[in-house]
Amino acid sequence: IKSQSDNIPDDNKSSIEHLKGENEMKHKSVLEDIKKYVSPQFNRAIDLLSDKGASSWLNAIPLKDQGLVLNKTEFSDALNLRYFREIRGLPSKCPCGSTFNITHALNCKKGGFVHMRHDNIRD
Repeated sequence: IKSQSDNIPDDNKSSIEHLKGENEMKHKSVLEDIKKYVSPQFNRAIDLLSDKGASSWLNAIPLKDQGLVLNKTEFSDALNLRYFREIRGLPSKCPCGSTFNITHALNCKKGGFVHMRHDNIRD
């Protein structure tokens, strides 16, 4: 009996790499086809979500002392932001008078999250 080893023979390694390359090319082709039919905003989302490490936060160990713990609502909100879905419970109007949406909330200095982020860092 031949001794077993974790080493993959070189001819198999090249076959595996070739198959991975073909698979990646197929996925890129399908993605490019999809991008032809969706909005520019959705195209940008696809590009951002496809970046290396874009999903790393989903694998983070929730360490309380490092501030890496999300409750159910925070996790749900983060997923909704990630996939450009509506976040429930947001007000319809901002204190500045504008319509309240995610883009406005992330930029408004009066009633948006800019103030909240500042206060969280300060405190």
